[in-house]
Amino acid sequence: AAMQDALKKLAGLAVDAYAGTERTKWILEWPGQLVICASQIYWTKECAQAIEEGGAAGLEAYGNQCTSQLNDIVNLVRGDL
Repeated sequence: AAMQDALKKLAGLAVDAYAGTERTKWILEWPGQLVICASQIYWTKECAQAIEEGGAAGLEAYGNQCTSQLNDIVNLVRGDL
């Protein structure tokens, strides 16, 4: 139970930190599974928001943003970690 409580707390902190930290810096500050979890929470939220606010054009713009974020991660792992 203590391990579950600790992971729940860390997951919440990772989600909270996502919004206030530059993404490539944030990725390096958190364990990989928490990065995946928190990223997917924000991806789902941002996809829905893009559709609601901009329809197909909003979703296309968000797709471009996601591609840019992926390119940033590619550059990160190609560099010195």
